[in-house]
Amino acid sequence: MAHETGSFRTMQLAVFKNLTLFIFVIACLCHVAYSSTFTQEKFNTHLRWNLDIHKDQIVINKEGLNLEIQTLNIDIFNQLVEELSKLKLEGNYFVNIAYDRNQFPVKPATISVSLKSTNVEMFSFYKQQENKYVVDFWINDDIKFDKPVVVQKPKEEEKPKLKKVTKTKKAQPKKVAKKVDIALGAAGQAIDSALVQNQEQNEGYRDFRYGASFIWDYPPYIPQLDRDINL
Repeated sequence: MAHETGSFRTMQLAVFKNLTLFIFVIACLCHVAYSSTFTQEKFNTHLRWNLDIHKDQIVINKEGLNLEIQTLNIDIFNQLVEELSKLKLEGNYFVNIAYDRNQFPVKPATISVSLKSTNVEMFSFYKQQENKYVVDFWINDDIKFDKPVVVQKPKEEEKPKLKKVTKTKKAQPKKVAKKVDIALGAAGQAIDSALVQNQEQNEGYRDFRYGASFIWDYPPYIPQLDRDINL
């Protein structure tokens, strides 16, 4: 009888352990199934989205004023849609959220978030230890207007106009032919030939040949040149 009582208690303990283990497993599964995939945190300087999703399950991309979250896991997409639909959007950051799964699975299911203006900046990173994506939003106060920045082309510097320089030929001195009628008298003085023509000719024994002055005591005639001497 005592042996049977001991066996019954041992069986009760085994059943209790198995039941406890079963309840624990069910609780874990329920927690995984119904745990929040998305949470939002608001700080004084920025806004943060936490996506408790494995790294290779979604792709986050920002282009212009549009933020896209794409996934090929339709269960994750539906869960994000359910949680984001309950979210009260922060008007300083977002305009609206759109969902598109019409072309799934040809194209990924997409969640499109429209940002309010170009002042809203975004940065995302993955926390490996916590297995979640973190998306931070903040407002850049340095950008005061949404107008596109117009880049002005630098003004082209005016090139100095070159004046045409005309080469002036150096004036060469003109060669002036000076005509000087020179004749040398007996005393070595210059005598104009015109004066010789006006002298009275004496048909005596006057002669202009060399040595005539030794014969006659008067000077010889100066010969009349046919051509003038050009110096």
